[in-house]
Amino acid sequence: MLLKKKMVARKTSKKTGYQNHFYLSVVSYIKQYNKLPDLHISKQRRNYYIKRLKLDDIIHREGYAFWVVDWDRWEQLRFIEQVKKQGSDAKNIRGHGFHFRVAIPELKNWHNRERYLIKKEIFYKESKATWKGYRLIVFGYKVWLCDESLVIYAPKDKSFYHFSAQESKINALNELFAVLARVESLLNVDLKFKNKYMWKVSKQHYGKIKDSMAKLVNTESSKIVVRYKNEEWLLFDRSLKVDEQETIHPQTADSDMDNIVVPFYNNLKDHYVKTGECMTFGKVLEVMTGLSKTIELQQQQINGVISKEIGTEMLKEKPSYIG
Repeated sequence: MLLKKKMVARKTSKKTGYQNHFYLSVVSYIKQYNKLPDLHISKQRRNYYIKRLKLDDIIHREGYAFWVVDWDRWEQLRFIEQVKKQGSDAKNIRGHGFHFRVAIPELKNWHNRERYLIKKEIFYKESKATWKGYRLIVFGYKVWLCDESLVIYAPKDKSFYHFSAQESKINALNELFAVLARVESLLNVDLKFKNKYMWKVSKQHYGKIKDSMAKLVNTESSKIVVRYKNEEWLLFDRSLKVDEQETIHPQTADSDMDNIVVPFYNNLKDHYVKTGECMTFGKVLEVMTGLSKTIELQQQQINGVISKEIGTEMLKEKPSYIG
């Protein structure tokens, strides 16, 4: 339990960041008591710590002397710091290939949306498939106005680089929300349910760029696609003239990259540091291509990792649309 006493700040640095225990104490105190802790430091130094937490959207003041914590945001930033500490400081995770499905509330005259587009002289394209929909181009995104949802495709050349797949996904979602706001303005509608968009990621890919194993696979003109229960979740390719190891499962691609692929490489490094044995990518490649049963067992161990949608509700699975 937290004790109600004055906290003594320890020296922090760029190397420790939010891994510093003092920050955890401050955030935990605010979460429990909804007020700032009584810090045994100068007001100027206290403002330094509080200001950083505010700028990073971790803490917010919602009334006079009443503070709240965005705990998910806190954990996200700490996770990113851990990734950077364990690996490279470069933003070497590339999120791309995003497809979204956004539910729409009951809108008056939605069935007459084509008539509205014509009246407002909004350029659109009608679907030639069996389903009914009208396509708009918003900030380069294909936005299909369907009967019960919007189906949105990110541009093929759109990439979101970051230190982790999770943060890459957050950036993609922020851009999605900007697209939705523009659609609302164009159509003069509100697409939110109780002030929240109801969305789901239908497709997402994350590439670990400049990947040594991918380079080896591509050089030898090999092709490795890893499947679990007949569903592809990992492959090696060359995109944008860069070798990538890529996670591609529609629901779990972000967690597969952050919780399987990246820790795997960190484990190889840790193995070398502890034993002095160099586990070359040739050996790893041999294991991946020749020991499929071992890979299957490893995949079963991580099968419980499920993608967590951030700040929203999940939708029931619906048929995909072709854009």
